Amino acid sequence: ARNDRVYRGRITRNDGQKKGLLKMTELKFEIPVRTISEANGRECWQAKSARAKKQRELAKLITSQMLCGVGQSKALIVGAILGGKVCWNYKRIIVTLTRKGTRPLDSDNLAGSQKAVRDGIAEAFGIDDGKPVWDWKYAQEKVRRNDFVTPYGTNVHIQFVEDTE
Repeated sequence: ARNDRVYRGRITRNDGQKKGLLKMTELKFEIPVRTISEANGRECWQAKSARAKKQRELAKLITSQMLCGVGQSKALIVGAILGGKVCWNYKRIIVTLTRKGTRPLDSDNLAGSQKAVRDGIAEAFGIDDGKPVWDWKYAQEKVRRNDFVTPYGTNVHIQFVEDTE
């Protein structure tokens, strides 16, 4: 595997795909966004909407940059997805979103806090996040507050599962 450094992330890729395209198996990067429990928040709908829009756009932008960093443009990926089958011989896309924060959330609030990030990632791929091709997993990591570094963010780990046929 060959590692490249692109925007605070690591890309693992293997060469040997037909027509000069690269065969991705794994993609890891971080989205520097603070996610909070949306279900327990008591604020105006406009503030929630503005925060979700910023999170979604940032997730889409960084995911698109990471995909282009491994030689795949959005047009290639979208063009290769036909009838629920993912690009080339990939059957499923497993995405693990790991929330970094100073306080842990329970499982339902954890999933709700990552909704805008999830939508942004799916939008970067051009696939609805409700399609059966996606397998979404959630985790969290407790970090200590530091005066020099913002402890918040979301680590994204995308795995492309190959079809066994």
